[in-house]
Amino acid sequence: MMKKLSIATLMVGAAVAIAPAVAQATPILTIITPTTTITGVPLSVYSIPSGTDLSGTITGVSVPSSSPSGINEIAFASINLTNTTASKQTYTIDVVDNSFKANGPLAHELYDAIETFGGEVNTGTADMTFTTTAFVPNGSSATVTQTENVTAGTGGASFGTGQATSSPTLELSPGDTYTINSSMAFTLSAGASVNLSQLNYNGYSGTVPTGTVAPEPQAAALAMGGMLPLFFLKRRRTGSR
Repeated sequence: MMKKLSIATLMVGAAVAIAPAVAQATPILTIITPTTTITGVPLSVYSIPSGTDLSGTITGVSVPSSSPSGINEIAFASINLTNTTASKQTYTIDVVDNSFKANGPLAHELYDAIETFGGEVNTGTADMTFTTTAFVPNGSSATVTQTENVTAGTGGASFGTGQATSSPTLELSPGDTYTINSSMAFTLSAGASVNLSQLNYNGYSGTVPTGTVAPEPQAAALAMGGMLPLFFLKRRRTGSR
């Protein structure tokens, strides 16, 4: 389970990782509420404007790893949301960065999508779904999803998912450009408030190389070809009894 210590630590880590190469693009934020859609906003630090049925701030950055075994990620330093209406509402936060570079050392290497999130529901009830999808446009992809259902008691209720990992289905070679899409849905009861930066526990959507090369299609075909004669031989022996 990975924890982000502070916004300052997060920003310093991002600067160190980015410094040797071209600067990482700022991930783009989209917020969808029952009455408003806000899109095309840089993630870094964003305050939801007044006049919507949701209030709060969202802070985060993209952190490309400088290590071949490290995590490329969209990291959330804080997500603070309050349902300002008198009824249950669902809000979607979607963050996309399409400028990640494959950092594994192998050609046609398989990658996992990974994610974690946590924090505290201060008041009310929050049903949360967090989905990370990493993909090459018109190519391979990997997806992982987690859910949390939390009701705050006196003093609030903390939650944390731990790291979840997808199947290794994203195929990349060194330097390939790909996209990470972090999507969160919050269904909040009237007046409910959720904070993903409390208790020193935040969240991230990322990828990590597995060190395993994708099997060649020819090899898979040969394997199947080798199995067919055994299948028919078994059927023939069964029929001869």
